[in-house]
Amino acid sequence: MSLSYSPVIKVETTVISSSAPVLDPFNAFMKAIPDTLRSTTLFSFHTAPQAGMRTSGSVAQTTLPHSCQTASHRHCTMHINYRHEFSTILRGRRLFQQYAVDVWAAAEQQRLNWVRNNQGHLRAMLYSGLEDALRGGREVDLNELGRMMVLPSSFIGGPRYMQQIFQDSMAIARYFKRVDLFLTMTANLNWPEVTRELLPGQTAIDRPDLVARVFYLKKEALLKEIFDDHIFGKAVARVYTIEFQKRGLPHMHLLIFLDRPYKLLDADAVDSVIRATWPDPVTEPALFESVKSFMVHGPCGVLNPNAPCMQNGRCSKGFPKPFQNGTSLETEGYPLYHRPQDGRAFQVRNHLLDNRWIVPYNPYLLTRFNCHINVESSVTFASLKYISKYIHKGHDRGTLEVRLRDEVKDYLDSRYIAAPEALWQLYQFELQGHRPPVMRLQVHLPGRHLVAFDPNEDPQAILDRAASEHTTLTAYFAANADEVLGPTARQYTYQEFPQHFTWKKETRSWGLRRSGFSLGRMYFVSPNAGELFYLRWLLTIRTGATSFEALRTVNGIVHPTFHATCLALGLLEDDSEWRQCLKEAVEMHTVYDYGLFLLDKVLRQIGTRLSDIVSMPQPRHDWAHEAENPFLTEQLDYDIQQEHELAIDHIARLNVEQRAAFDCIVHSVLNHSGKVYFLDGPGGTGKTFLYRTLCHKLRSEGLIVLCVAASGIASLLLPGGRTAHSRFKIPVEHLSSHSTCNVNKESPLAEMLRRVSLIIWDEAANQHRFAPEAVERTLRDLRNTDAPFGGITIVFGGDFRQIPPVVVRGSREQVVSASLRSSFLWPSVEVLALHRNMRLEPSSDSAQFAQWLLEVGQGTTHVNGDHSKVQLPSSMLCSDLDSLLCSVYGDLRPFQPQPPPPQYFLNRTILSARNEDVDNINDLLLGRMPGEVRTYYSADTVTFEPGADGAEIHQHRGPQDHPYPPEYLRSLRASGLPLGELRLKVGCPIILLRNLAPSRGLCNGTRMVIVQLLDRLIEARIIGGQHDGELALIPRITLNPTDSNGEFPFRLSRRQFPVRLAFAMSINKAQGQSVKYVGLDLRVPVFSHGQLYVALSRSTSPSHIHALLSDDLDGRNGVTKNIVYPEILLNV
Repeated sequence: MSLSYSPVIKVETTVISSSAPVLDPFNAFMKAIPDTLRSTTLFSFHTAPQAGMRTSGSVAQTTLPHSCQTASHRHCTMHINYRHEFSTILRGRRLFQQYAVDVWAAAEQQRLNWVRNNQGHLRAMLYSGLEDALRGGREVDLNELGRMMVLPSSFIGGPRYMQQIFQDSMAIARYFKRVDLFLTMTANLNWPEVTRELLPGQTAIDRPDLVARVFYLKKEALLKEIFDDHIFGKAVARVYTIEFQKRGLPHMHLLIFLDRPYKLLDADAVDSVIRATWPDPVTEPALFESVKSFMVHGPCGVLNPNAPCMQNGRCSKGFPKPFQNGTSLETEGYPLYHRPQDGRAFQVRNHLLDNRWIVPYNPYLLTRFNCHINVESSVTFASLKYISKYIHKGHDRGTLEVRLRDEVKDYLDSRYIAAPEALWQLYQFELQGHRPPVMRLQVHLPGRHLVAFDPNEDPQAILDRAASEHTTLTAYFAANADEVLGPTARQYTYQEFPQHFTWKKETRSWGLRRSGFSLGRMYFVSPNAGELFYLRWLLTIRTGATSFEALRTVNGIVHPTFHATCLALGLLEDDSEWRQCLKEAVEMHTVYDYGLFLLDKVLRQIGTRLSDIVSMPQPRHDWAHEAENPFLTEQLDYDIQQEHELAIDHIARLNVEQRAAFDCIVHSVLNHSGKVYFLDGPGGTGKTFLYRTLCHKLRSEGLIVLCVAASGIASLLLPGGRTAHSRFKIPVEHLSSHSTCNVNKESPLAEMLRRVSLIIWDEAANQHRFAPEAVERTLRDLRNTDAPFGGITIVFGGDFRQIPPVVVRGSREQVVSASLRSSFLWPSVEVLALHRNMRLEPSSDSAQFAQWLLEVGQGTTHVNGDHSKVQLPSSMLCSDLDSLLCSVYGDLRPFQPQPPPPQYFLNRTILSARNEDVDNINDLLLGRMPGEVRTYYSADTVTFEPGADGAEIHQHRGPQDHPYPPEYLRSLRASGLPLGELRLKVGCPIILLRNLAPSRGLCNGTRMVIVQLLDRLIEARIIGGQHDGELALIPRITLNPTDSNGEFPFRLSRRQFPVRLAFAMSINKAQGQSVKYVGLDLRVPVFSHGQLYVALSRSTSPSHIHALLSDDLDGRNGVTKNIVYPEILLNV
């Protein structure tokens, strides 16, 4: 049943129903316009809007058919449009602006009055309640049933309309995963299309109608350039919104999603689309003038402290930007655009401004449209942030007040609107738009779908119609049960249905889609809605359900509620999860054995023991040693004789370089010299072996040696190793140049640190300098001395050719500044060097390959003089992705009876620069593994911090009242966060994402192979390191990604198994790993210092390295990018 809200101009009084108030829409419309604006100042007698006018200007008759009538706002825009006759309106200047706003306000008021006055004439009620009321054996007044529909979602600009647009936008972002380009376009009042239509003596401000109409045409032309002419390559989706500045100028925010082959995955691709530099005024004069007029920020800061962008003494937009020698994409993919210090600076607004002040732009679009067009690359999952900020923001308003809800009044109160916006809406131009289309799917509990009815209908007819009426949900169940459609339909979830089926309104049923494409999304349901929310959640993950009861069935058990079904599937956080987790653990005996130990401990406290009970089993593991070992006991609990024997054996095997370094370090320790060393050596030169030798030697003499590393996986290779953060209690958040460690001087940890003789700190080159500086301050305080590190001998180890410390969105200068070489500690450091590569398998080309690796790490290799490129040997190159996968995992077959043994995965991996490519490769190789896939869904929650989160997050009534559906939260990805939909098989390799139990080898980066997949536990076997072959139980835990990246406009908590598939891993994650067979996916080249060097140095043989390069001229010639910061390296 469709209704039009537009008021209609008619001469006679319109009676809507026998009980409705009498309305004269046009007279009401005219009365809403102030009398002063209907005076002869603007209107002569023959031009004044008259009641009954048609679009032709003649008087309407009372018998006019509906097709000849025109809406009142259309009637007024007819008088605004220029028609080659004298117009007082177009010459009204400020009166014209006031008139436009008043006409819009009057038209909007009529729409709202229609909604308010027709509430009683279209009612809605749940079917179950309607059935009870009509079959109760009494006469019922239908006007008393159901509820009023206030400001429905079809009311453009209303809160429900904005909410639906927001949810549609999130459905697009969820499907296409990541926005590629974010574009902002602002109107230019000096467009020739505007200026040539101005009347004598007018400026563009006097003609808001021209501004609105021309901007609309420009917007359409821009969309055509991008989505029809494909200037950025094939664009598959878009979301845009039109806003108006406080001064009234229209501007558009546009999110662009590109097809896979055209995504901007590296710096060269970004540079091909976006510039942030001054163009040459000689070779590109038109572009230069456009940049000078529209794309220069500010100035602000010290040049203009009172600029509007200044907040707390800093520019809110981050200007001036730092100079950048080349575009770089740091770990999370945020681009730092190429801004060279080339000496170009030009006078703008009385200041000489250089490349640091240029707003990023696309040269073609800027020249083509000659207005402010900011184009940004968003090589990250940042679409949610943009959608939340721009799509869901709604209209600008004044103050807020707490009151009972009157949605019509709320919509009107404190609105800001200027003449261009008023005319934009009078012309009925779209304020939002998206592509592809999104079909909205109903969600309702059994028998509780909404039934719309007219109170004048026959009650039995309403009931019969409601009983037989199919909703999109019940029709989905019917399609799954259908003999013909069922085999296809049961493959898809409810939300995936519109991609493969079309909704037939006539028959209210689903049919197979034969053409076109559409996304589907269910109407949003708040978590506060109880069973309806859990029903919706189940519909996002379950396929093939033929009824509500089938949806509640799990493993043959029909659960009483949808909430219970979600609990059974592990979709919710609940105390029962731990009971189920322990139950599953008992079945695997490990936790059972520890429970026996705890029971024995309790019995001993009351004078008995578990062994006194004959029928009770006894713990088989020595849990007391592990559960009650304090810091000092842990560090002194070594077999001195065994340590002595190992020391003799290891010392005899040291090469000349290792022995020289060993002697220096031992001399410093035994003589209490307190020297600080840096053991420099490429991967494979035996640093770890030297660390072990030092530990055996000094521990055999009863001294304490602490072994720490920057990462958990590197710490596993050290005897008694821990991460530096966990051992020294280094702050994780807010680490600064003045930080100290969280160690109390009276604590047991402090006492142990006072007795330490040597600290070995591996991978120090990869850790932010603030960490060792914090430890140095703390040790000086604990040991009451001003000697560096409190007089303890320190051995830093690492390789500055490897990946430097990660600085989120940091420039090259900031990354270099974070290095240990930039620390105040470095002048006191003595460098000990190792050169001989012990990792490479002995062969004729090993020495040559080792030297080539060093040249790659030093950045001395080049291609035609270009040191940013490296030529890979032809023997390494693969032709396509399938050949790369087969070269590393050629033995994987989906139909083989058993998966390969754990050692098979220990010896091989595929590396990629980006997490997105890693996930895609892992999915492909999981499909080649035998066995059934088990999917684990995360339980995600959103939290907002009052007073800290932005105003665009809305004013929620409770912690669960947020607009983000669970399927969207599951689709969010962030570094270090497990996937929301984790697909695993028994026998496949996984990597741990958190430090669960470092003493047991369960560190961030530990690789394992799955042994069992249960509902609440994963049993896995560790591969590699000191704990190789040991079993571990992995529970679901709650993870909170750091918000330093600013990807999400809220704080996300995810309860999930802290693992990811590990057929492939990121290059950054591979630091510290050594395998036999390495595949390199370099279709997207490296983007950070040392990444290529790390990737190539993971293998034990050059003949076991296989690489897939980009599909361009360089890639086809075996050339790839290599990024090296010479200022970090030791030889500078």
